[in-house]
Amino acid sequence: MTEPVYRSPEHHARRLRDLVDEIRAGARSAHQAALMLLGQDTGSARAVDGAMQQAAGRNT
Repeated sequence: MTEPVYRSPEHHARRLRDLVDEIRAGARSAHQAALMLLGQDTGSARAVDGAMQQAAGRNT
């Protein structure tokens, strides 16, 4: 067995932000895929996504 590696609080915070970004990207992709399957325009999804990104930028 190996000793656990110490990670700084900054490392944990950065890793958590990275994971949240990956989850958001996956959710956006799933949403656009669902719109495509329904035959709806995905252009409006990008506008909503842009607004979400602006709001996320204000929260950081």
